[in-house]
This record gives sequence, C-alpha cells and structure tokens, in this order.
Amino acid sequence: MDELVTTCAAYPLYVLTGYVGILTAADAVAIFAGKKITSQEQLESVVEEEAAKLKLDGKRLLAVYNPRVTAQAHIEGYDTARDVFVPAEQINHKTIVEFKILELGKFRSTRATVRHELYHLARHFGKIRKGLSGKLVYFFYQEPTAILYSLTRIKL
Repeated sequence: MDELVTTCAAYPLYVLTGYVGILTAADAVAIFAGKKITSQEQLESVVEEEAAKLKLDGKRLLAVYNPRVTAQAHIEGYDTARDVFVPAEQINHKTIVEFKILELGKFRSTRATVRHELYHLARHFGKIRKGLSGKLVYFFYQEPTAILYSLTRIKL
C-alpha cells in the first residue's frame, strides 16, 4: 500500500517537471534563435512593428533598452499634469493615464522576447489575479500562451 501511495504521489511531480522543461526549452529556442537587439533605436523599431501586429496603442507604449535588466513588461500611470510616472494604482484615465512599459536588456534581447512581453501587455495585463489562483493562471495559461506567440505568432 505504501508503495502505491508513493508511486501515485510521484506522477504529478514527473508531469510538472516535464511541463516546466517544455516551457523552458521553448522559451530558450525563441531567445537563442533570434537576432540580438543591441540599441535603443533597434528596440524602438522592433517594438513599433510588433505592437502594430497586436494592435497595441503605440502612443502609450514606452520601450527602454537597459543593459542592466533581463526583460520585463509592466504598467505605470503617467500624470499628464505633473509630467511624471506614478504607480499604476493611481490611474484614473483622466489626468493619470495608463502607460505600458517594456524594458529589454542584454541577455534576452531578441525580437521573440519583444513579442513575448508585448503579448503579456496586450492580452494579460489588467487580468492579473492575486494569490495562488493568480500564480496558477500565470504559470498554466499566461506564460505558455506568451511563449507560443513568441515562437509562432499564434494568438490564443
């Protein structure tokens, strides 16, 4: 009986390990197969092209080439009266508008990474949940769909 319990408990671990391995491998293919982005101008050009494909508002999208970061996308508020960025919680869509920010650094600086992060901005931001359910949705839906889009341009 103990052997059966141990065996049954091990299968979800095997499945989870395989799932993480597949996600990591797919992301690595997307990152290492692409041509590197090496400047702010190059990044802006790629972001403009890829944002248009996802129908993202280019006027409220800021791309920053920062060699000290890997790659990240986030939303901040922009206070039009004071001309400063503020935390996203302060967005009121009147004087403080939403700005989508994409930062790309040296390590993962490829077109596929730009597609991946822009997909998150286009499809997932604003739908982020807190707690365990949010982590599960991110891990089992948001991240795989962003990786799939970065590799194939298939939108789910």
